[in-house]
Amino acid sequence: MRKSQWLLAGCVFAGMLTLNTASAQEEFASPFEDHFRLTMGLLSASSDTELRLDADDGTPGTLVSAETDLGLREQSEQADVEVELRIRERHRLRFNYFRLDRSAVQAIDRQILFGDETFDVSDLVESRLDWREFSITYGYTFLRTERFELFGSFGLHLVEMSAQGEVAADDIREEETEAAPIPALGLGTLVRFSDRFHFEARVDYLTANVDEFDGTVLDVRAGLLYRFNRNLAVGAAYMLMEREGNSADIGDSGHFSLRNSGPELFLRVAF
Repeated sequence: MRKSQWLLAGCVFAGMLTLNTASAQEEFASPFEDHFRLTMGLLSASSDTELRLDADDGTPGTLVSAETDLGLREQSEQADVEVELRIRERHRLRFNYFRLDRSAVQAIDRQILFGDETFDVSDLVESRLDWREFSITYGYTFLRTERFELFGSFGLHLVEMSAQGEVAADDIREEETEAAPIPALGLGTLVRFSDRFHFEARVDYLTANVDEFDGTVLDVRAGLLYRFNRNLAVGAAYMLMEREGNSADIGDSGHFSLRNSGPELFLRVAF
């Protein structure tokens, strides 16, 4: 997002914060009492991606930086949508959808072995890298006071990654798609400073090794919210997402890592 766009968004937020002072006298319910939350955000994230796709016979491919070697954009503006349902007093379900699609055309400056294909120096490579992720998380609040709560969680991340490289002039094309469910354990907190302001943060993490595959999931999110009334709030947050996978299974071996991080502005509707 350009600086002017962020400035405009900041002005909108500042304007919303100066709404009719009469609403300041409105009685607010605690955020702990929200039964439904819909959060819609705009994330401006920087990405750092590494990829290695081995040949079918197990010959190691070249470890490449998707941003440096292939020219995929480092900075992206992405939508982030999340729904949370509170079930009874201490139980909750959270649903999140994340998508990152990037493509580029760039002449490479070194030889790259990608799967069963070889891309030579100066080849004009058309590359595409798509990421889809849908997560379902259950949380349980095990500590709560009037202004503070602490909860633990267990989530399942349904991940799909698709990578493609092509040199049209030489009729060379290689494509790989992988999909897998990845579990994660989490810890989160919500702190209510006043009727209008509250802070929330959470961390989800897991590293696992199953057969010929090992992977790591890390999500960190922290944000400050301002509530205009019982049902509407805006906020600013910082988000960090890291995914890493390594496969030693011959015919499907390789490496992938993605680090996505940056600030986010969001709007929340709650009931």
